[in-house]
Amino acid sequence: MPPIYSNYGGAFNIRTNAAYSGDIDVCFITPNTVSSVTFAALRILHNEGGSLVDKTSFSDFASRRICGRVTSLSPFVFAQFLSPTAASVTVGGRVTTAAGRGIRNVRVNLTDVNGETQTTLTGKFGFYRFTDVPAGETYIFSVSARRYAFSQNAQVRSIIEETNDVNFTADNEIFDGL
Repeated sequence: MPPIYSNYGGAFNIRTNAAYSGDIDVCFITPNTVSSVTFAALRILHNEGGSLVDKTSFSDFASRRICGRVTSLSPFVFAQFLSPTAASVTVGGRVTTAAGRGIRNVRVNLTDVNGETQTTLTGKFGFYRFTDVPAGETYIFSVSARRYAFSQNAQVRSIIEETNDVNFTADNEIFDGL
């Protein structure tokens, strides 16, 4: 995934009539109100062949100066690098009998790629949900119940957005003779 930037200080088309050769250092000075955290994320992007390329070569918070080294002058964008964050979504579904009746108190597990597991129980009508699930990851959903057997008791799903269709159907009810 390419880096994500937000236009921070604007775009600048820097030009000169002077003759030059070799590298050119282009610097920007930030206001004193810029925090050290924001300052650390600032970048100088340079238009090269129609694409903006990060050319940041030097930054010094004490002097509030950020520089980029380029070989030509053309449009620049003073931008802030945004760290990608995984959006949290809600994921759920329903556990039913073969006849379509919801089953309550079924244990549903959600396991991430690191082996971390969250567990919830289905409600009265067989519905369940997990909140704050990071999107863009792959998870294993599994079910278990005392009185029901499932031929498919696990599903592997890539979660990219909210969903409520991670469903399970019990094959049959297990009677324990009571």
